[in-house]
Amino acid sequence: MARPRIEPVVWRAPSAPARARRSESQPPMPSPRLRPIDGRGPEDIAVDAEGNVYTGVRDGRLLCLSPDGQARVVADTGGRPLGIEIDPAGDLVVCDAYRGLLRVDP
Repeated sequence: MARPRIEPVVWRAPSAPARARRSESQPPMPSPRLRPIDGRGPEDIAVDAEGNVYTGVRDGRLLCLSPDGQARVVADTGGRPLGIEIDPAGDLVVCDAYRGLLRVDP
């Protein structure tokens, strides 16, 4: 059996777009604000269409941080939430280390 003929080709990456070469974004990004949350160890986040950020913390709570900076507890899994996603119906799908796969209606 004959060896296959290989002709390597050098790949050249395309140049970066103009926006990537700017030193500042337009419009400028607002300064980040740290929001103290009573909880440690978020593993993952999910952002819904309204800009709410959902995360789980080590003690089992699922938190929602709204764009205006308010934080609220959505649910308590009683476990350890790790991965979190939003399904097409708007529910949270949570992979919990102790409880398995959960669906939460925020």
